[in-house]
Amino acid sequence: MNKFKTKKNTFDDILGYSKSEVYFGKNLWKSKSIVIYFNNGETSEFLRIFISDLELFEKELKRRKVKYLGFEGYKTGWFYRQYEFVLKK
Repeated sequence: MNKFKTKKNTFDDILGYSKSEVYFGKNLWKSKSIVIYFNNGETSEFLRIFISDLELFEKELKRRKVKYLGFEGYKTGWFYRQYEFVLKK
């Protein structure tokens, strides 16, 4: 939670989403997640450990016909996670 902030977006702001997993610590404890890609190039990640019903959120994304981009593995950069579906500028 490096950049804890609150922001309001609509479903129209979303370019697509992917499913992923996040790994923690040396014992590789993991949590499922959904990564949201916005039209402006920003990303947000929602982890199952912090959301009570991640599947309900995914059902709403599908109902709103938000594009599913696929599953992405967990890749880290030097300090932050690297996301697969970020558009290169």
